[in-house]
Amino acid sequence: MNLKCFAAVTAVPLLGMTLHAAEIEITPGSLAASMRGIPAEDSALVIKGEADARDFPALMSLPGHISRLDMSGLRIVECTMPSFRPGERSYYADGELKDYIFFGSALKYVALPSNVEVIPEGAFASSMIEEVALPEGLHTVSAYAFYGCTKLAAFHGPAALLSVGDCAFAKCTSLKDVTLPKGVAIDGAEVFSGSALASIDASGAVSYGDYSLSGIKSMRKAIVNPGATFGDGVLMSNSLLAQVEGTPQEVPTLYAASSKVLKISEIMEKATEVGDYAFSSSYLSHIVFSSSLNHIGEGAFARCTGLQSIDANLLGASLPTVADDAFEGISTKDVFLYVSPDSYDIWASDPLWSRFEIIAGPSKIEGVEADSEIIIYPHKDVIVVEWPTTGGEVWIYGVNGNVVHSGSYSGDRVEIDMSGIGDKILIVKASTEGSLRTATVMMP
Repeated sequence: MNLKCFAAVTAVPLLGMTLHAAEIEITPGSLAASMRGIPAEDSALVIKGEADARDFPALMSLPGHISRLDMSGLRIVECTMPSFRPGERSYYADGELKDYIFFGSALKYVALPSNVEVIPEGAFASSMIEEVALPEGLHTVSAYAFYGCTKLAAFHGPAALLSVGDCAFAKCTSLKDVTLPKGVAIDGAEVFSGSALASIDASGAVSYGDYSLSGIKSMRKAIVNPGATFGDGVLMSNSLLAQVEGTPQEVPTLYAASSKVLKISEIMEKATEVGDYAFSSSYLSHIVFSSSLNHIGEGAFARCTGLQSIDANLLGASLPTVADDAFEGISTKDVFLYVSPDSYDIWASDPLWSRFEIIAGPSKIEGVEADSEIIIYPHKDVIVVEWPTTGGEVWIYGVNGNVVHSGSYSGDRVEIDMSGIGDKILIVKASTEGSLRTATVMMP
């Protein structure tokens, strides 16, 4: 065994400090013995050489004073060990780490061994990890790998990454920066649920599993790949979601249910089908049906109580098939349905569409724009404005161009009472530093 163990002041950066670091070089099975001489003042440990499954217990019980672990110069080699209990693992392959190996660890930084290709299940779950250096060959982040890592701020997947499992980054409440490579399969459920992501670019993914990007309460924008395979509820329960780019033509079941999808025109502009409960319980004010829409599934827009108008002019006389409960929980008689004049009688004689307030001609409603991070939408008798930071100014104009309200606000959200305003169509402008947004909205 080639062993060297020393304490020395080395340039190991952590929060601007220089730490004592110990370096050891080991052979398989020797880690525990090699760490016995590490001084208590050493906060960083560098391990080089080769290790195997016999060294996992030592990695799982590192001294509490070690906060940084660098294994980039280490290789994990295969190992067969005696099995003392039924079902106990006895064989580990080259590059394979034990499940939950750093569960609950106080480590803040870890550089993984050079030949690790899979971060195993629960590897860093509930730990204090802030940063992980990943080997170039890493292809899998398993289920619960970083679950509950509240200090983890960023994850940048290498080009080789192919798969991300269930809840891999769930409850990572500081996670704001994620990079995913082209070709990755986001197959797990609630992969980033409870994280701090404001947006995610998953446009390089080849598949999205059931509920894979759901439950991200802070997310306002998502970019997905329309050519990928979609499971159910991919963007479900993202309560602040305001903009979606890249939705497939066949909008999946439960796609963005219980989400605030304000820029639905981008989703619906090419839609041929809307899956069951795709937008149920979401905030939608205005919908434009594409010229190729042919089916709307069960509960697709159920309980979208903010819906005020639908523009079906592009469909002409080609009425889509519609499930009876597609608009369940909505007062359809209060929703304007704009249709082409020459197809008015066809829409008006349909048992379902005749429940709407049908108007012949193009819609005058532009919908809510999503060209900035400012969100504007009506709710009951108020207009809600949400800013990404700390407030700004609002101007509201009537149909004749007269100013009906103006004001400056602090905080990140304001509700402006419009109950005394007679105009049903209003122009709303909201600004904050470096951003301006205009939206035409219809009050209920």
